[in-house]
Amino acid sequence: VIERQLALAPAALGIFCGVLSANLTFWLIGRVLGPAAFRLPGLRAAAKGGILEKARLQFDRSGFWAIFISRFLPGTRIPVCTLAGILGMSFPRYFLYSVIAILPWTALLLWIPDRIMELAKWGAIWWLLPGVVVLGGLWWWRRRLVSKEAS
Repeated sequence: VIERQLALAPAALGIFCGVLSANLTFWLIGRVLGPAAFRLPGLRAAAKGGILEKARLQFDRSGFWAIFISRFLPGTRIPVCTLAGILGMSFPRYFLYSVIAILPWTALLLWIPDRIMELAKWGAIWWLLPGVVVLGGLWWWRRRLVSKEAS
């Protein structure tokens, strides 16, 4: 148990640093390349129409939640991190928001596999997996029936 706990700290630090460096890289890409993109003919109209300024104001109001939620919603992290750079979010603010979002993510990445291993030791995993499949099938079937009734 002690060896496992000692190995947990470097794993947590590695995950945290890796994810943070990726977030900062995408922010930097947005910060460096983003303004140049809005000088292209297809995007120039968006910058002139005030859309960029509206997006900047909205991101100022809800940037923390966008960054936090994107950490847990697949496919949204890279666009949100890049958008933070494009819209000019300050580095200290972005860094703080990213750290706050990455902490629970790291904990979940380390906690979930451990729980699955515990379930496997008890043999409960063999009941859990079919249960998830059955519940997923029932949910799908119910959604299918509701959509047919609505048509």
